[in-house]
Amino acid sequence: MSLATSIGLSLLSCTFHSSDDFLIVLLSA
Repeated sequence: MSLATSIGLSLLSCTFHSSDDFLIVLLSA
């Protein structure tokens, strides 16, 4: 996983902290 992707996921996790399914989809993509 690239640094940019890690940062992106970190920001998304803050923004969509209540949407675990959304994060799981991103991690599975």
